[in-house]
Amino acid sequence: VSLDVTLYHFCRSPKGKLQASISAINTTMIKGASRDYSFTIVNQGKGATGKISLALPDVAWMKAVTPIEMASLAYGEMATIVLRLTPTEDMQLNVPATGRIGINCENGDGIPLSYRIEPVSESMGTLTIDVCDEYTYYTAEAPHVAGAQVLVKHPVTGAIVAQGITGADGTYSVELPEGYYTISVTEKHHNSSTGNILI
Repeated sequence: VSLDVTLYHFCRSPKGKLQASISAINTTMIKGASRDYSFTIVNQGKGATGKISLALPDVAWMKAVTPIEMASLAYGEMATIVLRLTPTEDMQLNVPATGRIGINCENGDGIPLSYRIEPVSESMGTLTIDVCDEYTYYTAEAPHVAGAQVLVKHPVTGAIVAQGITGADGTYSVELPEGYYTISVTEKHHNSSTGNILI
């Protein structure tokens, strides 16, 4: 007597598989200071990972506090990675640095992590916009443009950082952190104006 049966065979590779507690590094670092940024990795594979190595970009502002090479992780074991972020003087404020780091292991699958790290400043400055009409600027009255809308935006994302309306004297002032910004000025009876500034 014969009987047809279906057999299911499940295989699991005895290798490590790293997973990070974050999907990407998206943070800021402050001008003139160092900041430590930490996250964890865990081995979700059925085998040990073997030696783990951290591959960082060749930049002066990002260093590893934890060792570049770490011990093997067994299934379910975790480790913490700490990066030290110190912006250099030549980095533009409010302009993110982007790239990718790698976390590799000898026995299994490593992981790439993209980063977007924005240098910012805690120093404040006062931005004053004075809206003028070029056709009347040199007249005796020299009236400035009241009621113009001023938008101050992030230079990369375009997010509105501040906004307001010019007063009777044609000016609008706001305190902002040091850095680059995009300014746009509009008024329905005049041409609009857009430009970049550094506070």
